[in-house]
This record gives sequence, C-alpha cells and structure tokens, in this order.
Amino acid sequence: MRLAIVGGNGFLGSAISKAAVGRGLQVTSLSQSGRPFKTPSGHQPKWTNEVKWLAGDVFNEESYSAVIKESDAVVHTLGILLESDYKAGPLSALQGLIQGRSPPNPITGGLYERVNRDAAIRVSEVFQRTRVSNTDDNPFVYISASDIFRPLIPSRYISSKRAAEEHLLGLEGIRAINLRPGLMYHPHTRPLSTIPATVIDVLNKLPLPRSIQGISEHSDLQSMLNLLHTNALHIDTVANAAIEAIQDRSVVGSVDANAMKALAWK
Repeated sequence: MRLAIVGGNGFLGSAISKAAVGRGLQVTSLSQSGRPFKTPSGHQPKWTNEVKWLAGDVFNEESYSAVIKESDAVVHTLGILLESDYKAGPLSALQGLIQGRSPPNPITGGLYERVNRDAAIRVSEVFQRTRVSNTDDNPFVYISASDIFRPLIPSRYISSKRAAEEHLLGLEGIRAINLRPGLMYHPHTRPLSTIPATVIDVLNKLPLPRSIQGISEHSDLQSMLNLLHTNALHIDTVANAAIEAIQDRSVVGSVDANAMKALAWK
C-alpha cells in the first residue's frame, strides 16, 4: 500500500511515518520543508531512509497532486493549537490565546480555519478527485482532537476541527476516519508533555461525572468534564491506531481515545 502523510516529519507525523514503514507500507511525507525527520538532538533515525520526503504546499495543488494521485491512502496531520508560535515563549503563547478569541475574517477566516479546516479540505478534495474508482476503499485519516481544551484554548480550535470532519464525511467515495486524540505526549521528543499527561491520567481514574444534567455539550464546562475522561495518548499509540484504521475497512467516522487504544493494541 502506498501512503501519503501530510506533515510526515512533524511530532505526530513522524511517528505515523515510522509505524507505516514498520508495517511495510510505501510512505511519502509531504511537508513545507520536505526535510526528513530528525530527533531533538539532530539524529536522523535509520527508518527515515525508507520514506520519500517531499516538499509541498497544501494550498498549491500542483506541488503535491501527483503524489496524492498515486497514493492508496492519506493521513493528514497538519493542525495548530494556537494562532501563534507558542513554542517561542510565554508572550507568544499569550498572544495566540488572545488572537484565537477574536472573530476570524468573515471572508478568509483566521489561522485556525485555514490550517485546521481548509488545509484538510483541500487535500481531501484532491484525493477524491484523483481516485480511479469511488467504489474502492480510499481511506483518508484526519487527525482531529477531543474537545478537552476549553476554556483555556479558544473554542475556534475545536470548531475548525469539527468543520473539517463534517466536510470529510460528506465526500462521496472516501472512507473518512477522524481520529480524536486528547493530549498527546512523548517522553523523549517532548519531555515536558509527560507532566500534564500524568496529571490527566490520574484525574481519569477518579469517580467524576461525565456530564451534568442541563449542561450543553458545547459548553466550556462540558469540555472540562471531557478532559476528566480522556486519557493522554503516547504518539506511538495514535500512530498505530492510524495505520490500523487504514487497514481495517470497518473503521469510519469519529474515533475517540479509547477506540484508538483498542485499535493500536489489536
């Protein structure tokens, strides 16, 4: 099977690339830089030699349509948590939190809409248009998210993800798979991610309510309750779930954290 991974050299994309290579898939990574994945120490793992690393702009179809056409499946990992480079420091993260709460441009949208929604829509439509037959399997995996980050993270983060999901499910001839992980962690590539992951897993073990009568599922309070029942996932678990979902034709639609664990540990 030929697999295209959009963002295949990123935090999660690299784990999916590695998992796919390990299962014998022919992997092509599409990213803006086109550079192979390297560890934080600058090491390029041996498995990266089995991946074809290409540069492409998701909003420029000519730069990647040929790769999508020859692929049997696509995994789309692009997404942003904040409308700023939050890794640049606290001030940049604060700026992103503020920007994300402002109404987006009514015509072009904001970065949430452009990166989390429009990029996935553009790639999925190229995938649909280049299928030889709509009767084939044609799996398209979109890395979405569980609604657990509000009110800390602006609501447009999750609304842009849900808009992309809805569009994918409406594409004829495409088996849309929307993976909804919560917090993702890795002790080596992102050591600090293990701290909130540990806290979340402790909270998940407490006998707390999943919902409160009369509270809307779209409320910030419900999002906080969701956090208490959504395990943090190691990126290798999410990666293996993505590959298993592609290969299991019965998997379609939204896949939550528990379902991802079940897929990954088959």
